[in-house]
Amino acid sequence: MSAAPKAQSPRVLGPTAPRSPNSAASARMPTEVSANSNAKANTGLEFILALEARFRSAKSTEELSYFAANDVRKLTGARQIYILKADFRDVYRVKTVSSVAVVESDALVIRWVERLIKDMGKETDLASQTKFELPAYCDPDCQEARRS
Repeated sequence: MSAAPKAQSPRVLGPTAPRSPNSAASARMPTEVSANSNAKANTGLEFILALEARFRSAKSTEELSYFAANDVRKLTGARQIYILKADFRDVYRVKTVSSVAVVESDALVIRWVERLIKDMGKETDLASQTKFELPAYCDPDCQEARRS
């Protein structure tokens, strides 16, 4: 009598692995999760839950802004994330920039983003979600607006 074949544990494909800046190919490769594994699986849900825990652990609004800018950038694949805050006159100022420790308020790019938001505020309610195309708010010669 022959022995029955040993049952293999089922393998489940999880969500696509987060993109690493050095590997475009890995962005398309799904992560493999073993159903019997005791190791924590690298799934999208776990990433979101870890992100929530990190946000909740922030000790100040500045720390929360830093986490939001940098972690959302990883999640979305954006080149740069800017966090702005309105002052008492509803003038928006850049408070946090992803991958930047200290925001220099007189830096050209910071002044450009603040002017862009001010111009947008003339046409739309900034308190609501607004979808826009960057070139519509830029000078025709703006190199950044033409990058894709």
